[in-house]
Amino acid sequence: MDKVKRLLLQTVVFIERLAEPPAVVGGIACIIMVLVICFEVVMRYIFNAPSGIEVEIVSYLLLFAVFLTTAYTLRTDHHVRVDLFISRLSQRTQTKIGVFTNILGLIYCVFLTKITSELVFQAYRLKEQADTALGTLLYPILLIIPVGSLLLTIQFIPKIYRAIVLLLGQAAEDTQRESH
Repeated sequence: MDKVKRLLLQTVVFIERLAEPPAVVGGIACIIMVLVICFEVVMRYIFNAPSGIEVEIVSYLLLFAVFLTTAYTLRTDHHVRVDLFISRLSQRTQTKIGVFTNILGLIYCVFLTKITSELVFQAYRLKEQADTALGTLLYPILLIIPVGSLLLTIQFIPKIYRAIVLLLGQAAEDTQRESH
């Protein structure tokens, strides 16, 4: 039994760590966005020579920044949470609600990953391009959406596992208290 628990814990830790490298790339995308915008401001207002492509570049970088950091945000619990009512409930009830909402999030993300993967495949098949000055092929850029969605999807697994373990531990404590 200890080997199974250890293997489960190692798997959970591995999945949690999967969120870190993409989050770093997402952070770098944010820095590049700032640099591109600063460059465009200098070109436009100092040299009176705007490039006109900064909006497209920043839009693509924003996709990377958002979709590569969501899994890490979920893992570290830095997402927006409305706990006005939940905070008044017992820890056990909060954990149960957490399991339920994480399962809903997992289901939603499975569908999001599936649907966005289909859209990327369609963009690839049709060789869709942006109707902009750069004429960028869209599928390589759009691929980040299902990839980020998949990372977010699998990040729900450790959240659910840890909450269930916590619930089982609380149940065991309750049973011990009742027997004494």
